[in-house]
Amino acid sequence: DALPILVSDLRMPGMDGIEFLRRVREQWPDTVRIMLTGQADLTAAIGAVNQGSVFQFLTKPCPTEMLGRALEAAL
Repeated sequence: DALPILVSDLRMPGMDGIEFLRRVREQWPDTVRIMLTGQADLTAAIGAVNQGSVFQFLTKPCPTEMLGRALEAAL
């Protein structure tokens, strides 16, 4: 049985993706979380991994093949 997968952007209005993924992890811990951002910096990556327990951190523009491989690996 496949786990649910969630892809979130880092920069969103009202709540950043790190906080969003942290809350998702609390409510649905089995969800595989992937962060997608055009603002790739080390601080954001560390926050996503440490707080949101992301499976992968991808940068935009993200080639379709790379996103596909990340989704396949998440499954």
